[in-house]
Amino acid sequence: MPVALTDLEIVRTAEALSTLQPEWDELYRRSEPRNPFLSHAWTLACLAADQRSAEPFVVTLRDGGGLVAVAPMCIETRLGFRVLRFIADDRSDYLGFLCAPQTPHLRRKLLDVLVRNSAHWDIALFQQVTDAYSELRTAVLPAGFRLHDVLWTTAPYCASDSDWESLHLEGPSWLKRTRKRLRRFLKDGWEIERFTGSEAAARLDEVSAIEAKSWKGRQGAARLRPGSGQNLLRRAFEHDAAGELELWLASIDGKSVAFQIDFLLPDRLWVYQQAYDEDFKRTSVGSFMAYLSFEAAWRAGAREYDYLSGEEPYKLERTNASRAIHHLAAHRRTLRGWLAYGLLVGPRWRLRNVAALRGIYKSAQSLNRWLRPQAGA
Repeated sequence: MPVALTDLEIVRTAEALSTLQPEWDELYRRSEPRNPFLSHAWTLACLAADQRSAEPFVVTLRDGGGLVAVAPMCIETRLGFRVLRFIADDRSDYLGFLCAPQTPHLRRKLLDVLVRNSAHWDIALFQQVTDAYSELRTAVLPAGFRLHDVLWTTAPYCASDSDWESLHLEGPSWLKRTRKRLRRFLKDGWEIERFTGSEAAARLDEVSAIEAKSWKGRQGAARLRPGSGQNLLRRAFEHDAAGELELWLASIDGKSVAFQIDFLLPDRLWVYQQAYDEDFKRTSVGSFMAYLSFEAAWRAGAREYDYLSGEEPYKLERTNASRAIHHLAAHRRTLRGWLAYGLLVGPRWRLRNVAALRGIYKSAQSLNRWLRPQAGA
């Protein structure tokens, strides 16, 4: 039964957002497909780590008093324009609205509420949207609004209904090659361990030290150094009641030299972050750690491992499919709306749609990957 608009609320403070935890958690557990980037713990961790003074603008819908849908949005100011966006859009790979299962009308209702409240924002950015986890790309806005859609990147993944042994015969050849080398690797004294919850949070300084000595640290792309990035993950691990967030650490002679952070769901594994100390790049430690994490997930019932955003060659080699990830922007067909789009995102997004420039970008990226070994290679 459709939800009445009188059953909606727009939450504007972090304190009020915190009180939603029990029913948000229950809605998250029932959602299909489950998306950890829409969990209450992850959303609040991202909000707490946000350094851009964003204000929550979270739409909730209820049916008979029970929470049935959430649009985890916020509003921030950029260049004098009010930007509506996902709370977690800078730290997440798949985003959208959290809704009770098999209720597409709820997603339409949430979007309708956001549009009806457009007096609070100048432009809405729906970034990191993929059709597998969101229906936003099929949304139809009122005539007074314009929707822009740009293909941003892809997310390589490997999916199969086969068991672990059969996957080696049918899946990416990387699996067979890695398994052949794994026994020798472990005989050389390597140790690979899995941590969750507070145990994982307590090891984030080790993670940060590894990332600092990886290509990410060398190129200034480290995201887990002390500060907002590390605080986000520490809070996420400590509040991960479902045990879906896991940390893998590889060490030799008591020294941690590689890590992988995953989201483990009953049917899927998402590789969120990984890196290795470049002093150990010839050991292929990242490959072996990934293999063992995939094996553990597969034997526990998962039938997909997903590398999330990025088109790096090593990801493509290890997978058999990919998802398109889009960025969407919506604004009124007014001068202010067009100015917001033109000044904040338009030029950068249009360049992504120029085939020749996108090809040059991909070629340069591939050359850079070839010259500089990637984490996990």
